[in-house]
Amino acid sequence: MTLEQFWIFFPSIILHLILTCGIAYGAWAFAHKYKLGLTFGWQLPVLGAGVVSIFLSFNSLIGVHQARIYNDWQQRKLTEQAKASAPTPPQVDPALKMKSEFLLAADGLLGQPDKINSQSKKELFSKFALLFPKGAEDRKLYFDNLMRAHECQRYFLEDAMDSFKAQKATKSKEREKCEQQTGAFFNREKLLPPETLQNNTRWIELMALHQGPPNPSGSPVPADIQVIRSALDGVIRKMDSLKRLFE
Repeated sequence: MTLEQFWIFFPSIILHLILTCGIAYGAWAFAHKYKLGLTFGWQLPVLGAGVVSIFLSFNSLIGVHQARIYNDWQQRKLTEQAKASAPTPPQVDPALKMKSEFLLAADGLLGQPDKINSQSKKELFSKFALLFPKGAEDRKLYFDNLMRAHECQRYFLEDAMDSFKAQKATKSKEREKCEQQTGAFFNREKLLPPETLQNNTRWIELMALHQGPPNPSGSPVPADIQVIRSALDGVIRKMDSLKRLFE
């Protein structure tokens, strides 16, 4: 019980005291008026009533204080139970997080080849130096895996163009090899996840029919070989930028 809480209850204590003493005095006056044989003055019942009032008031305060303590304890237990039952967030490996950030930063530079220069390369590899403890050997590992991923994109787009021209779905041996490539470097089982393979197969089939992906209304859209060629040129430019970034 804090002093602030006591002063909140203080007016009710005084009111309780006055009321109890008033009742005691009234009872004494009634008995004295009607000659009920009282041999003591009014001070005794008033004093007794005051003592009882103060005792009851402080007893009530103690009850309120105990109730608050119990409520705080109950809330603390509920909070602990909620924390215990809450799912534990997955722990992110700092090395994988740094690797992901490097790949994102590198891809950003590949999309802006004019920004690839000695200064930007120095800043990139200095910032992520912990990923390359073996220097040139580790950088070659990153380069080879990133280049392989871009080569597989190129093979897919080349198959799309061939399918468009031949009006039938085709698959090159290079693309077949890509579908078997491990994805360990990118922290997945295969280089091309199952959903990517499924989407690629469907897209190649549409190209063979000279159709693009359906528009929002569900109607087929005529395919444009220039769109495929533009995407292929973009991948080739990225591959050239990748060589410049790691050279």
